[in-house]
Amino acid sequence: LYQLTRQMRTKYIFLVILLSIAVSSFGQVQSPSEFLRNKYGIQFTPNHLVMGYFDHLTEQSEQVQKLNYGYTNEGRPLNLYFVSSKNNLDRLETIREQHLAKIGMGDSSVSEEDIAIVWLSYSVHGNEAGGTEASLKVAHELVTGAETESSKWLENTIVIIDPSVNPDGNSRYSHWHIGVSNAT
Repeated sequence: LYQLTRQMRTKYIFLVILLSIAVSSFGQVQSPSEFLRNKYGIQFTPNHLVMGYFDHLTEQSEQVQKLNYGYTNEGRPLNLYFVSSKNNLDRLETIREQHLAKIGMGDSSVSEEDIAIVWLSYSVHGNEAGGTEASLKVAHELVTGAETESSKWLENTIVIIDPSVNPDGNSRYSHWHIGVSNAT
């Protein structure tokens, strides 16, 4: 009976350690290299994995918000990702109205704030796969930049990222490149 109890204790301790490791890694933003099955930068990332990584950022960080603005001819989603402080993301519509008022297209009674908007669009042509690759790293650096100046910068800036303006072309090219290259 003592031997059985000792085995059960060993299994219990192992289970507790395993669960603590799983819980500690849950809720953390992964880098592109950690998230992707192939090392980031070795070969082009297919569009569905790019969208998967941006969705991962959206789920794991309160500094990222997703907006679907349509679908391509081949049915791939067209998404924008807003990266900023949580406070700014909670007030996106107000900030939009303030910008419209500044250019005379909105209610001029809206109070003004100086929130900069930076729009980054990547890879309009299918064979421009390098731009989409860069979007992964840029988004990761913005989201995990708490130890750097980017966290302060995002207090008065909203960065809008379109990781691939042409997901159909990006998907075609990245799959072709993976098929003909020797990169692993």
